[in-house]
Amino acid sequence: MLKQIGFNFSKGSNGFAFGSFAPSSLNKATFTPGQGTSFDSTMPIASAFNLVFGSVAHDLFADLSLMESNNLARILAEPTLVALSGQSASFLAGGEIPVPVPQGLGTTSIEYKPYGVGLTLTPTVLSPQRIALKIAPEASQLDFVHAVTVNGISVPAITTRRADTTVELGDGESYVIGGLIDRETASNVDKVPVLGDLPVLGAFFKRLNYSQSDKELLIIVSPHLVSPLAKGAALPSTPGEQSEQRDAPVWRSLLGGAASHDAAPGFSK
Repeated sequence: MLKQIGFNFSKGSNGFAFGSFAPSSLNKATFTPGQGTSFDSTMPIASAFNLVFGSVAHDLFADLSLMESNNLARILAEPTLVALSGQSASFLAGGEIPVPVPQGLGTTSIEYKPYGVGLTLTPTVLSPQRIALKIAPEASQLDFVHAVTVNGISVPAITTRRADTTVELGDGESYVIGGLIDRETASNVDKVPVLGDLPVLGAFFKRLNYSQSDKELLIIVSPHLVSPLAKGAALPSTPGEQSEQRDAPVWRSLLGGAASHDAAPGFSK
């Protein structure tokens, strides 16, 4: 969620002018003898809803900007892994970052470190209906705040969340792994000295940027005992082919908005 407020104000009287402008909204101020001071400014938040008030008789101008936005994101991966009893299978949705490693005689080699959402599992078939499953999920991301410099190259750190457990499930039963939560909070205040510390009125002389990001990794594992397909048998549809809207009605979704029951192109309801 993003909330922003900006305020511009200018008042002139008997050749004296006073103004308060949001950061980066004042382009220039010009003083003309006999006419007073004129201000050249832009809207505090150009993409926001703006309330403008002006009075020529009282030489008064005010501009109030208000904006609030909500952003929601969902990343869904549904891999299908096949492994023999006692053997491991792994999955990684991410990438690899090159890391320079100093070597002897002043040389440098490159090592690649993986990051992203990964899963390693090892099934062991106990009976026709029971499966022992070792699960090791991991979620990692690049951290540029705690980056280090190697031979003049900035290398980001890697923030990692991982778990390792072993469970026993029946054929088709599901096991949920949760609690891998990552929360990032940042706050920054820009204000006019003294005026920004005033109660109530100080809100018009400062800017507060506050952001909080919550991420939770939830993994659902469902083991199945599978058998090879017969020769010449038709392959079943994959989950992606069953849910994706390849030729969705674009215009009804665009014009109808929330009232339309059609899914957006490339997505499912």
